[in-house]
Amino acid sequence: MGNRPLISVIVPCYNQAQYMADAVGSLAAQTYAHWECILVNDGSTDATAEVALQLCEADFRVRCIDQANRGLAGARNTGLNAARGAYIQFLDADDLLFPQKFELQLAALRQVDEPGVAYCRPFFCLGNDTKTEISSRRPFPLIDTEAPLLDLALRWEKGLSIPCHTYLFDARLFRNRHVRFDESLPNHEDWDCWMRIFAQHPKVVFIDQKLAVYRRHEVSMCRDEALMRRGWIMALRKQLEEQRDNPVVRWTLSQRIAHLEQTDAPEPPLELSLRPLVSVVLTSYNYAAFVGESIRSVFQQTYKNIELIVVDDGSTDNSREVIEEAIKDAPIPVRTLFKENGGQSSACNAGFALVQGEVISFLDSDDFWYSDRVEKVLDFMRLLPGGGLYQHQLETGKGLKRNGMAVGDVFRLWKQWGDGRFNLADDHDGVLFSPFQPTSGLTFRKVILDKVMPIPDALVTCPDAYLTRTSCAYGPLRSLDLTLGVWRDHGENAGRSATTSFSSYWLPVIMPALNDYYKQHKLGLELYFDPKRRSASPAARILGEGYNAGQGAQSAAQGPAKAVAPAPGSPPAAAPVKAAAPAPLRRTRVVSMRTGHRLANMLRSFLPETTVQRIRAFLRKDLPIL
Repeated sequence: MGNRPLISVIVPCYNQAQYMADAVGSLAAQTYAHWECILVNDGSTDATAEVALQLCEADFRVRCIDQANRGLAGARNTGLNAARGAYIQFLDADDLLFPQKFELQLAALRQVDEPGVAYCRPFFCLGNDTKTEISSRRPFPLIDTEAPLLDLALRWEKGLSIPCHTYLFDARLFRNRHVRFDESLPNHEDWDCWMRIFAQHPKVVFIDQKLAVYRRHEVSMCRDEALMRRGWIMALRKQLEEQRDNPVVRWTLSQRIAHLEQTDAPEPPLELSLRPLVSVVLTSYNYAAFVGESIRSVFQQTYKNIELIVVDDGSTDNSREVIEEAIKDAPIPVRTLFKENGGQSSACNAGFALVQGEVISFLDSDDFWYSDRVEKVLDFMRLLPGGGLYQHQLETGKGLKRNGMAVGDVFRLWKQWGDGRFNLADDHDGVLFSPFQPTSGLTFRKVILDKVMPIPDALVTCPDAYLTRTSCAYGPLRSLDLTLGVWRDHGENAGRSATTSFSSYWLPVIMPALNDYYKQHKLGLELYFDPKRRSASPAARILGEGYNAGQGAQSAAQGPAKAVAPAPGSPPAAAPVKAAAPAPLRRTRVVSMRTGHRLANMLRSFLPETTVQRIRAFLRKDLPIL
């Protein structure tokens, strides 16, 4: 590009003759002088042509193109077609640039090897008073430089709206794929264009200075709400078609379209920020042999906006030394808490009291995660928002940890099972009331855990039994059929102890604690255990309710990165259960033989073969189902 690359400044003009001299004057004041200015007179009926001629005569770097009116997008496209520079700067005729904009942004872009985009903070003013800044209670929104495309899809018109003249673009981003503004859009043509630019994955550089003046007017197109809404929906639909290689972006766009077309209400705020802080609470007791590897698995995550809270529950081995050695030179914020022994649940409570993130994961110190675990879970949470809890598969070294991988509104199903009373004896195969992965496979939104925590002191161990069966009262169970970590089966796991068996721990400790929570929060569910009143055909009840045990492994083996986004307004392919009122009792053949084979193959993805065979045997009979 040479030592002094040319910057092409494109200035569309339509009946704004009174501002043009100021705009061009702000270019003449630039500390970097190697630029060209292309004035595009878009069929103006005022003195634009005369003023443009004077500006061209006064500075050889300024030239003017006259055309019939084509609108803002058409005028910018004319400028792009005429631009000769290595960099592109857009400047509306009524806006200004501060003198160091070119110098600072160009210096930043020349530090990167690939085509890039630099942007800065804007200076907002009202009308002709360009010296007085309009104050705002809200901070200027910044683009996420790691994921700008998704950020524009998620937050544009939700607090993120950046004036075009704050950018400086590498011209290759327009020329390599012939990117232009869509002249068929009545507005939001800039957002549509930026989406096509950021789909090329440019390097994004932020200059933390106010280098561009944005002049607000009392009356402007951007204040016509009806026109803006129509144009916004058109732009969203266009990008929905163009972003076929990015399922997360497509799903985001489809949900925004569905909301705008179904209601006039403002769009709801984002459930998660684009790059939320993830708080990992790692609890440990006498696992010096394993805790170091567990900690390192958090440090090695591809997603970096993580904090780690390590809670040692009064270990009597050399865990403290191992932990302190492992966290030396930690690449993420780490806090440690060495407390007196109080049990795993008390350790979880102590760690949760310190979290600052939007997303919470608990990690047992004898387990560890694969490096992409957090990143894939966050992608999944964006694809399927609103979950009460999220889970993924865990490996044991001997195969999958098959606690179950069902999905849907399981809490409502339990309530409907017996008019608000659920008999734990009906949970024959652990599919109905235990469709959850162990602690290290679970992820929660903090807004959900704020309703659930703290875990009762009586639950010395197995905190996941409480967390899963309370959090699912506030949203469906979302299950990702990807193996993203290891549940270490070393023979001393808490769940295998005789002291935590169903009869010695579940019935006298966990069940009363859950009932107390359900009653206190008026959730309409009571648990009990009566083997004599056990349902004769629980599998039929499950299938009859539409309890989605197989398709529930939402996203299938490929995970969300290869999912296909749905049509606007519809959920992704693996839809959560929509539990309805129980249907009347009837006698019918449950499924056809062909469907039975498909169902069996589906169930094998998360159930042992013996259980699959029992369900298949049931399906061959004509039995009463709901």
